[in-house]
Amino acid sequence: MASSFLSFPSTTTAVKSMSQGNSNKPLLLEINLISAQQLKQTGIAREMYTYAVAWINPQLKLRSRTDMAGRENPTWNDKFVFMIDEKTLRKSNSALVFEIYSVRSFGAQDKLVGTSRVLLDTLVGVGGNNRYCEGLRGTFKSFYVRRPSGRPHGILNIGVITLEGSNYDVMSEFVRLRSGVDYRRLTGGSNSGVVDKNYDLAKKKLGIKKNEEKSRIHECPYVT
Repeated sequence: MASSFLSFPSTTTAVKSMSQGNSNKPLLLEINLISAQQLKQTGIAREMYTYAVAWINPQLKLRSRTDMAGRENPTWNDKFVFMIDEKTLRKSNSALVFEIYSVRSFGAQDKLVGTSRVLLDTLVGVGGNNRYCEGLRGTFKSFYVRRPSGRPHGILNIGVITLEGSNYDVMSEFVRLRSGVDYRRLTGGSNSGVVDKNYDLAKKKLGIKKNEEKSRIHECPYVT
């Protein structure tokens, strides 16, 4: 069952999990943005291409690739790593925010489909006994996606790992200067930003579809 992002648990667990080691050592949280389900349908002729933007600090937003096939049930499988300091964890309202957008044709602003706001206290220290992938401990979590109106419409699925040991040491070297990083940047993304070829393709397809719709509207229904 999806967790509502309106619940506000205590931050005691978050701070405690951090204080077990060096209290000055930032926490590294790996997020696997897996998929979403039953999003609000948008777009022309039921064409819907979506991507998600994630951030803790609004000054640093990380973006997923664009899903081209799932429509209202997109799959991304993109990974982000966030470095979180103790000051941020101690704030009761500190959250990881996901915004899901539907691509619009060239010249139009992408449409916000919905938002999930996840309190950090529900994510940190999630090692537990659930095996998330070989050699690491983690968990899967689901959260409601809320439309711009505030009404719930859809579910966001993510995987969460608190990095420790050698995994922490390696990844912290890449993350510490930015406080967050996209795995695609580490595996070949350009310095100016991670390339998302699907995004341009989606824009192009929607532009063609839009022109086809306009042509049908202006066709004369009479035979002369």
